[in-house]
Amino acid sequence: MRSPAASYRQIAAESASPLELVVMLYDRAIVDLQRAMTAVEAHDIQQRTNHLNHFFSILAQLEGSLDQERGGQVAKDLARFYQYARAQAFDASSKNSKEILSELCEHFSTLRDAWREGDRRLTTQTAQSTSPPAAESRPSIRGKSSPAGYSDSGGDWDDATTVQLSIIE
Repeated sequence: MRSPAASYRQIAAESASPLELVVMLYDRAIVDLQRAMTAVEAHDIQQRTNHLNHFFSILAQLEGSLDQERGGQVAKDLARFYQYARAQAFDASSKNSKEILSELCEHFSTLRDAWREGDRRLTTQTAQSTSPPAAESRPSIRGKSSPAGYSDSGGDWDDATTVQLSIIE
């Protein structure tokens, strides 16, 4: 039987905008990094590995959703950051380094906060707008706008279940 917290996260993911899904993925990546740090402190290699493996699956979803053509420099910068994050997480795992994981967690927190602020501004701007934006002004995913740098075709945005499962697990 699914826990109440998992059910809540599933409902939240199902009703989230694409930008909110990005924030949720960042939130979960941060939780995975924090749990991996706790496992490092406890010398629990299995748990560290489990949490980092989940972190890697979230990275793969974020990377797979980037739209290099329409995302411009933002998508390129995010792709480089995700490559850096993967390398740092592997390094932290091989060195059993809480410090590397902590630094990576700080980077993800900073970016998550930026995505949150973008979502807040977009929500405010949309609420203040008297007319709907032109259809071609932003890519659309199932009737919703996708975040900058992310694709609305192919990748994980078309498979919302995959994104939801990573957030929920």
